[in-house]
Amino acid sequence: MDGADDDAFIATDACPCTYADYYSRNPQYFITLSDPDPYDEQSRCPVVISLAQRQEERKKEHAIGFKVYRCGKSDTTLSENFMRTNNSVRGVVL
Repeated sequence: MDGADDDAFIATDACPCTYADYYSRNPQYFITLSDPDPYDEQSRCPVVISLAQRQEERKKEHAIGFKVYRCGKSDTTLSENFMRTNNSVRGVVL
């Protein structure tokens, strides 16, 4: 999957916008997780998410931030309001 941040929007301490406003403007990817072994007693599906940057210039790296949200199967875009009213998943077993 390929995506890029909205270059026209830069979050700073002086910016009046919220993280939800920032994240809702950038690429969103949706995955569906299902129990890999429905016959055992655990109903978990491990997932590893890895992010990387394409470097156009040597030693020009930027911090990468991302959040993971649990959402409905019919969702195609998470709005600023969704991100403001729902907590992101944080190292919990789903």
